[in-house]
Amino acid sequence: MSPALQTGSPIIKWIAFLAAGIFIASVAIFIGVEQMYFMAAALFFTPLVSLTIGWLLLLGLKASHALPTTMSEGEQVAVDISLTNTGRLPKFFMTVSDKLPIWLKDTGSTGSTILQLDPGEERSVSYQLLALKRGVYSIGPVLISATDPFGFFTFKRTVPGSTELIVYPTALPLFTALIQPGAYGWRGDSDGLRRGSGADFHGVREYQYGDDLRRVHWRTTARTGKLAVAEYTQGETLEMVLALDLNERAYQGAAGGLDAPIEAAVKIAATLVEDLTRNGHTLRLITSTDKTDATIPSNDGRYSAPLLEALARAETTSKATLADALAAYQSQISRGTMVIYITPDGRDPKLGPLLAEFEALGALTAGFLLDPVSYALRATQGAKAGGMPPDVEALGNVIAGPVRLVQRGDDLVEAIHDLLGRGRGGKVRGRTAQGERAVSMATVTGGDTN
Repeated sequence: MSPALQTGSPIIKWIAFLAAGIFIASVAIFIGVEQMYFMAAALFFTPLVSLTIGWLLLLGLKASHALPTTMSEGEQVAVDISLTNTGRLPKFFMTVSDKLPIWLKDTGSTGSTILQLDPGEERSVSYQLLALKRGVYSIGPVLISATDPFGFFTFKRTVPGSTELIVYPTALPLFTALIQPGAYGWRGDSDGLRRGSGADFHGVREYQYGDDLRRVHWRTTARTGKLAVAEYTQGETLEMVLALDLNERAYQGAAGGLDAPIEAAVKIAATLVEDLTRNGHTLRLITSTDKTDATIPSNDGRYSAPLLEALARAETTSKATLADALAAYQSQISRGTMVIYITPDGRDPKLGPLLAEFEALGALTAGFLLDPVSYALRATQGAKAGGMPPDVEALGNVIAGPVRLVQRGDDLVEAIHDLLGRGRGGKVRGRTAQGERAVSMATVTGGDTN
């Protein structure tokens, strides 16, 4: 791309050169000194020469980036911009910067000016990049600005080339682990423990052939005279499914930026990913996407990067509903699978029956409902006097498992613990005009309040 000319405020310099040229030309005419004509001509043509030199300064440049491919919200990373002079002329006094999206901030550079760049030479400038919001961003192109030798003009050029940066959502700090290994059943179906080489001490027994000698319990062996080994319990890990609604209609009319409901949904999802992955559970992320052949991200009980990248890329642009996405995965739902869903759409008539089918198969379901009233997802008259917001009354569609109503401004850590930590009963939590209360499922479907 050719350099762009910005004139700034060179009027005083122009006047000074013009006045000097006129004065010298007048003197030359008056006294008849031939050399002064050349001096006057040089002053008149200096701005044009300066314009040409400034234009040439920004030609023949190549830029590249050096930065991590991933980072997390709130994190700062160093970005290096390398500039190479591919032309035949030296370059002087260039200021180098990146074109950045709104949610990425340059928090300070270690020197963004290159004083001289000879032909074939490469130099770098660095700055600190702060990510304010999760997402996938393009870093670049590089913006280069320079002035001509006399400061008449400012030239700016965009050097093509950009680098993709994936910003992972950060997890919220939880009070305690939500579902630790051994929590099979989640509602108390079984303790899910098996004896083996786990981490929790179970007891001491007599040594049997094949036992690991590293587990010999020497104190008991010395007391009884018989070789004894320590035994530990190992918890069963769960097959977890995290379903995130990205349906375009479900988020229609929502606030944007950091207050958008999709950001609250992704923050909840990222927190669950971090906690469940750390405790060894196999976790699969299902999103309502239009790509029917899309690979379902999974951590396979070890890594969270594929899941976090999927959450970083999450956008509410899909025509498919969350029920459509879960229905496509229904054949892989079995007893003991736990399905956690996050949606702002409590009115989807297909979601409730589908979740009921999952429960009938022996799966466990729990959901976070983003309150459409507080997030301004749809035009509404607000909550009914003394009752729950209108969409919460529609939760009869999704009563297969416990549901937590999440309103704008809620403490998301508290909401997560309410649903998956301390409050694991069949409750829907929300706010009324009189304050916060827990409402039984009978209330949601028209029964009496507990």
